[in-house]
Amino acid sequence: MFPKDKLKLLKSIDKDKLNTSLILQVIQDDLIKLLETHKLTQIVEYLKKELEFENISYHYIKNNLSKLSRENKSKKVIAIVNFKGGVGKSTIANLLELDNKVILNLDIAQDAETINVSDTYNFYALKEEFGISSIKEAIDSGFEAGAEYMVLDTPGEMNEFLEILPEIDYFLVPFTNGERSAKATIDTIDTINTILNEISNNRKDKWCLILNKYVNPESLTDLDEVYNKAKEILQDRLECKTDLKFSQVVPTIEKKKLSINDLIKQNPIAYGSFKKRIKGMNEEIYNFLGVKK
Repeated sequence: MFPKDKLKLLKSIDKDKLNTSLILQVIQDDLIKLLETHKLTQIVEYLKKELEFENISYHYIKNNLSKLSRENKSKKVIAIVNFKGGVGKSTIANLLELDNKVILNLDIAQDAETINVSDTYNFYALKEEFGISSIKEAIDSGFEAGAEYMVLDTPGEMNEFLEILPEIDYFLVPFTNGERSAKATIDTIDTINTILNEISNNRKDKWCLILNKYVNPESLTDLDEVYNKAKEILQDRLECKTDLKFSQVVPTIEKKKLSINDLIKQNPIAYGSFKKRIKGMNEEIYNFLGVKK
């Protein structure tokens, strides 16, 4: 059922060191293909017998399948995170020019319609009106409906999205100038990183910092300082830093509840001017996400 070299590798590992996470790391590519012709229960039973290891967790493998499937189909979960409010999380989510993007607002205190109408969906409204029971179900449903990117606009309280931390492929961390914002940003990164280290044995998450709403070029030194501190925490997982200078277009589109796609349609002149501002940020993020434009 599985390639002999993979089974040989797993059999060579001491039983006291073998666990389901390790097994999944070795067989994940073959597992996705096998599921086209076999049931997961059959595969798990085969592995138990072949490896003589009864402690394989069917539920662990099942719970990680959605992420494995996304990785093979290039569907990604992007979280915009910072425990500090007012740094522009909703703005950045809106300004990402990604094809087949769906924004999922996770802040119970913030109505999605205060951001923009067309691209953003409020998880708590979906839960109340349509019976979506969990954030994970909302993410999976979005991908099932054809989304390629599920962008999570997260609240300041991590408890509201703790359940889906292992599902997140990319973290975008916007922040603004000033000591308070810098400290909150590092605290956010350190807290999430610590939790992921505790709950996940197969981390593949990547991170990018975004200095948002700055006015003077001298402010870019804040980006370098926060990046260096974050690098000490995240090490190779921090792959990107970029910036977005303040523009009057942002408060205007927020006031009119426009998504970036709405702006393109309704006012191409304003979009053309604004595109120069967001081009650099989006190009950095495209490279970070592996998106070809």
